[in-house]
Amino acid sequence: MQLDRHVLGDIRWEYLLVLYRICAPEPGGFCLPKSHFELVPGHSPRLTELLELLWKVSREPGGISAFQTEMLFRCALEELFVCVRNQSNDGEQALFEQISRCVLKIRL
Repeated sequence: MQLDRHVLGDIRWEYLLVLYRICAPEPGGFCLPKSHFELVPGHSPRLTELLELLWKVSREPGGISAFQTEMLFRCALEELFVCVRNQSNDGEQALFEQISRCVLKIRL
């Protein structure tokens, strides 16, 4: 999947790459590993803060930072879903509901 990025100013562009494996059975007719989608959360200071903290903690060595990284990722994912749910239109709502149900099943 290609990513389109826009960098403002002369700052260096950095990103987090999250690789994951789906261990739970998927709902019928939905193949998450072959699906590409974009969720637009809008402006969320909490999401920005969580992502900045995730970036910082993920660069630290050790078991505690690995645990914190996973927890922060899950918190950021939840915040993303809340933001998208609060601003999505009807067409995006169905896709969002399907994806969030699948992800929540994976988390359990």
